[in-house]
Amino acid sequence: MVWEQVLTDNFVYKTLSTYFHTFEAHVCQAGLKFASEKEAAHFQKMVEGKLMERVQKRMERQKQRQGNRGNSSGINQPHVTSDVESGAPPAQVYVTSVRNNTNKKDKATKGRKKQLTNER
Repeated sequence: MVWEQVLTDNFVYKTLSTYFHTFEAHVCQAGLKFASEKEAAHFQKMVEGKLMERVQKRMERQKQRQGNRGNSSGINQPHVTSDVESGAPPAQVYVTSVRNNTNKKDKATKGRKKQLTNER
C-alpha cells in the first residue's frame, strides 16, 4: 500500500508509542505501525525534519518581507536590466496591432463610380 500525505502548515505528527505514530489525514485519522522501532525513529526524524524546513522557510520569507518594507519608496519594484551597449533588442517587445477603421458603408461603395445628380 502506498500512502501520500501533504504536510500542511497545521500538520501534527504524534508518536503514541515507539512503533505506532498517528496524524490527521484529509478525511480521517491515520496511524502507522512500524515493524521495528529503528525504522519508526528514522521515519519520525524525516517527517520532523521536513516540518522544520517549512518553519525555517516561512521565517526567512517573513524576514525578507520585513526587509522589503524598509525600502525608501516603500514599493517593491522589479529590477530590470537591458543590454544597451551591445545593441541587442530588449527581452520583451511590445507589439500593437493596427486596426482598419473602414466602416461597412465605405466597403459597399468601394469600386463604384459616384453618381452625379442635379438638384434644382
